[in-house]
Amino acid sequence: MAHRLQVASGACYFVADIAGWYVFVFLMLASVEFPYQIPLGDLSHLIPPRKVDEKEE
Repeated sequence: MAHRLQVASGACYFVADIAGWYVFVFLMLASVEFPYQIPLGDLSHLIPPRKVDEKEE
């Protein structure tokens, strides 16, 4: 049982790690204005968009 739990936790960690690197690469490409963007999907229901103040413009 302990071995199966270790394997399952390792698999979950691996999936979370790959997802984290994917988001990291997406953000790095966006920050340097790379001409190609990798698809990430719509996360606006999880992360609200920034609101631009009228004073900053």
